[in-house]
Amino acid sequence: MEPNNERKTPAGEQNELFKKQVFSDETLRTADPDEEETGEQHFETLTFDKPAVLDERFAARKAERETAQPQAKPAAPRPAAKPVKRQVPAAQKNKSVSHERRLYSGETPSDAALRITRQIAALVLCLLLVYGGFWAKGTVWDIWTDRDIEDVQKSTYYSAAANSAQLRLDQNLPIGYDAAQAVCISLGQPISSSAIPAKADDKDTLIFPADLTGSMETALGSQKLQLETGLTNTDLFKEIYKSLKKKKPVIALMLVADAESAKLQYGVVTGLDVSNNRVTVALSEGVDTYTLAEFVAATRFENTKNIPLRLRFSLLFGTLFRNTAIFLK
Repeated sequence: MEPNNERKTPAGEQNELFKKQVFSDETLRTADPDEEETGEQHFETLTFDKPAVLDERFAARKAERETAQPQAKPAAPRPAAKPVKRQVPAAQKNKSVSHERRLYSGETPSDAALRITRQIAALVLCLLLVYGGFWAKGTVWDIWTDRDIEDVQKSTYYSAAANSAQLRLDQNLPIGYDAAQAVCISLGQPISSSAIPAKADDKDTLIFPADLTGSMETALGSQKLQLETGLTNTDLFKEIYKSLKKKKPVIALMLVADAESAKLQYGVVTGLDVSNNRVTVALSEGVDTYTLAEFVAATRFENTKNIPLRLRFSLLFGTLFRNTAIFLK
């Protein structure tokens, strides 16, 4: 029986070979007592019973790490959404309007009334500015055209009277077209009934000078007409005298006034006698005679204070002008 060369280690004490075997990969070498110093060295790996050598606590921890499965962490609960607070304007924070009724637009009745008032005020201001602009323009133009007629009265050129054929207006025709028809008949080319608009049948309908000139041009054909508006007092008499010297009557827009009322009419000027201070005009009521000053007051619509409101607005917005006349060329 072979002798047992293993070293006995007391229980509970780990020998040096155990430590090297467990904690090092180095191969253990043991010396054989029968081996000669020059002979071959024999190496022997010691083997141990694993359950008896390994620490039980180490084995248990290792086994636990190998078999343990990672557990998913529970998801954190989603924070509850905070309620959105309605932003209140700073101007309303100091007002206790929580009990006040609001309109569909979100405004309170007082705010809506204030907004509408501001809009109306802005509109009125714009209208006043427009009205003021037209009024200023008309005032400046009236002052410019209101010239003294002494140059005509003192000139020897206008001392001789100038006249055309005497005319009478048909009272059955509308105002304006009665004067135009009288002039066209004197030239042998009357206005056809189809050239007179149906709206002109009303006696109170105002026929604008441009419309009247167009109807006359249609009837006269080759005869040329010239509409002049806003003439100065001096130029008005000069043009009338020049036309009457050629035996051609002149149609003038006049305000015919009496003690109670005033209305616009188109009169036909058939005579001008500066030396005798007389202007002969054929109207729908008949032939009438004016002084030079009275005639200018009628053509400038300044012969009465009872000026129709329609005429005031027409003068203001430039649809009618003072000293308006139609001349045959």
